[in-house]
Amino acid sequence: MNDKIGITTNEFEKNSNFELNFSNNIIDFMNANNIGTHNDFMNAYETKKTYCNTDILNVTHNCNRLKIEFNPNRITKTKPNEVLSFSQFVDSFNIIENELTTIGINTNLSKQPIYRFHSSFDILTDNEYQDYIDLIKFSLPFNQKIRYNHQFSIENTLYKQLTKNQKICCYDKKALYNKLNDIEIPNTLRLEYRNENELKEKRLSLSNISEKRYYDIRNNHKQIIKSNVLRDYTLETDDVINLLYSLITNHVKIDKIKNYVISHLLNKELKERQIDIKDLLFSGIDRDDKPYKRAVQRLIKVLNDYSVFDLSYSRELYTELSYKLNKVA
Repeated sequence: MNDKIGITTNEFEKNSNFELNFSNNIIDFMNANNIGTHNDFMNAYETKKTYCNTDILNVTHNCNRLKIEFNPNRITKTKPNEVLSFSQFVDSFNIIENELTTIGINTNLSKQPIYRFHSSFDILTDNEYQDYIDLIKFSLPFNQKIRYNHQFSIENTLYKQLTKNQKICCYDKKALYNKLNDIEIPNTLRLEYRNENELKEKRLSLSNISEKRYYDIRNNHKQIIKSNVLRDYTLETDDVINLLYSLITNHVKIDKIKNYVISHLLNKELKERQIDIKDLLFSGIDRDDKPYKRAVQRLIKVLNDYSVFDLSYSRELYTELSYKLNKVA
């Protein structure tokens, strides 16, 4: 819970600074661009939604409710590859509470529900981020951009949606940090567990997070990442060709087939025997079963797009990431 926190509450009071700092951004935008009819302005006023963003937090006020978002790492100046301690986590809430008072809101954040939280894990890598993309794409199949502001976006950001509100994210932290800061950091692969909307019955607040629970939550998030990104694969059969034949003839989707393939790719038995997955696939094309032959040829064409099937190189990258993720606190 060290990368982004979202809090929602209706337990607050406005002080004399509120009107000076909160504005209706919709109306400001319409005024600045000279757009909108009288009805548009009236609808904007009636939403009663106002905003205030500072260097350390974003606040939305809507009728009688607040949404507050902040990054504990940024507030406590915790750099990438450093782990936010529990005391720093608590300090970040105190800093945000004082900032809220300054902009016009009096509230006690300790008992307010945390509806959104991210946990981040940084891996100092031996190679550039690009070298790991093919390997991670098998478990994080979506390739998108994250836009942080008008000037900058991160290329090759990967996601895996776990549930409607939970996802795993992977991106090049070095590229982001070096762009936005005066100092540079070395090659750093960032893995994040993101919970965008915690269920009500499981809601967390600062008051019910002890030091032990804080680190237990973080470790649980790391295990979720590990089980989805760097799984401990086991070999189910020596006959990979027959397994693929079964998958293909039963019309299993290509993504599912790739999961089976990589399970063999990363298995100790295949590595010890120095078996190359592509050679194994090509050996099956000599069969008389023409539909199977065409299916395997299509599968090989897909797999050839991934450098992950360079076995010796992939073994090194997988071993490195797995070892270093285990070492992250």
